[in-house]
Amino acid sequence: MDEVLLLGAGAVLLYFVTKGVSLNSLKYIITSSSIDVSNPLRPVITLQVTVQNPTSGSLTFYSLAGYFSINGTQTGNISYFATTIIQPNSQTVIPLQLSVSDLSLASDIVNYLSGGGGALTVSIVATVNVNNVPAPLTLSFTPVS
Repeated sequence: MDEVLLLGAGAVLLYFVTKGVSLNSLKYIITSSSIDVSNPLRPVITLQVTVQNPTSGSLTFYSLAGYFSINGTQTGNISYFATTIIQPNSQTVIPLQLSVSDLSLASDIVNYLSGGGGALTVSIVATVNVNNVPAPLTLSFTPVS
């Protein structure tokens, strides 16, 4: 009886360790970014994030939720709730839109785009849900004007 319990516990442990290894194997790459200032009071940064799955098993990307900061100031929330299957040894693109809600940062963005100088660093801090396992995600980039 003890052997059966030990075998069962080992199988459960292997299941969760395998999930964690697969989740930690995902690679997140910002492949493109643009800024829309058609409404200068509410600029929108559009991102294409490529999620690569270098493992031999498919993974289900359920969601992403968090916030983003510009030059260290938290300025908005970010979310993506479309279930996406990432096949083994392949990649998929997750589109994200960041709507800037802080007016002082909006003027920084317009100044940056008009060549007025200054740095613009965007940081994303989020939690992703892959295969029903939550994991932290941090990305940082400078948008292309």
